[in-house]
Amino acid sequence: MKETLLIIFLFATNYIFGQSNSEKFKNEILSDEYLVKTDIRNEFIKYDISDILTKTENSRIFGFIGDDYQRIRVKLISVIKNNDKPSQYFVYGKSMVKENVCDFQGTITVTNVFNTRNPEIPEAKQGKIIGEYLFYENPSQKHVGLFKGVFSSNWYIDKDENLKYDDLSAVADTFNNNGFVGTWTSYVGTVSKVCNWGDRRIPMAGNLDVGVGEFYPDKKYQAKGWTSYIEAYNGGNDKEKIDKARKIEQAKWWK
Repeated sequence: MKETLLIIFLFATNYIFGQSNSEKFKNEILSDEYLVKTDIRNEFIKYDISDILTKTENSRIFGFIGDDYQRIRVKLISVIKNNDKPSQYFVYGKSMVKENVCDFQGTITVTNVFNTRNPEIPEAKQGKIIGEYLFYENPSQKHVGLFKGVFSSNWYIDKDENLKYDDLSAVADTFNNNGFVGTWTSYVGTVSKVCNWGDRRIPMAGNLDVGVGEFYPDKKYQAKGWTSYIEAYNGGNDKEKIDKARKIEQAKWWK
């Protein structure tokens, strides 16, 4: 009985921590002075955001799991709009930590949408999506659990009313998109870890990201899955090592 109560306590404690992390991320977005604070979700959900969520090459998506910043790679393979509930999307994807690859399925739900002030292209509209995600890894595989949290994506609508992935400021040092902040929780219920990922930069990355012009992991975390990335883009004059590392980074590991 005592062991059961301990497990419940640990699960609840970690769950609350993860949720507060997600809520902090959401609150930071909502406090952005460049957001027009009128929620346009109801008029926006006619659009399909599938392409926005799957556009980026996986080699440019970075993530970590746990307080030690262990690298995780996440690939959203299929994102399909639920025609019966236009704010919801069905998701299939894969995750990889070290050499362990897992399938997952779940949903993404759009909860808020806002325009941003002063769009970079005068004739376009720009804005931000906020939503929630819940992904379940395949229970028949190893080291599996569920991902839960809050995500944010940036978009723009061109003069022809086409919804686009917002890469208008892609050359900026701070460029990022499709940020996911939340937790991974083991099905066993005794382990819950912070788990964040995103395009080009990881949201709420703590002291992991020390890059200026682009994402770059602090070398003290190199052994946590970041060796190939560091060698691929800071390998000195060793062309063979650089080529090998870049093949690892660009590999379609989810195939």
